[in-house]
Formats: sequence, C-alpha cells, structure tokens
Amino acid sequence: SFLSRTTKLIDLNLKNVSIRKLNMIDFSKLIDLRNLDLSFNKIEEIIQHDFSKNHYLENLNLNDNFIAFIEEYSFK
Repeated sequence: SFLSRTTKLIDLNLKNVSIRKLNMIDFSKLIDLRNLDLSFNKIEEIIQHDFSKNHYLENLNLNDNFIAFIEEYSFK
C-alpha cells in the first residue's frame, strides 16, 4: 500500500473515506505518526493491535464513527 512507503509521515487525514475496519490499513509502518484523523467514517471497533506501533501518536480523531467496541489495552 502507499502507506508502507511513507514511513516518515507525521500527519494523516483519512476523514470521511468510508473506512469500516482499521485492519484494512496498516498503520504499523507509520512509526513517526503524530496526528491521525479518522473522523466521519464507519469504524465499528478498535482492537488491541490497531495502533500498537504508533508510539508517537498524540492526536487521534475518531468522532462520528459507529464504535461499539474498544478492546482492552488498545491504546497502550
């Protein structure tokens, strides 16, 4: 995917692009990611490994999704 070639990316806006599942996108190679906007999508759950490699993530916008489940330790 295009994200695997952009490891130095700091800001990423994926607002309103109809994302349903976060495992469709591999955020693990975006190790410098600081700001991620996933608002206005159709995300229903967040599982433990979705952001496990994003240690520098400071701002995560999940507004206006359909989140019904967040797995324990998803943000550690």
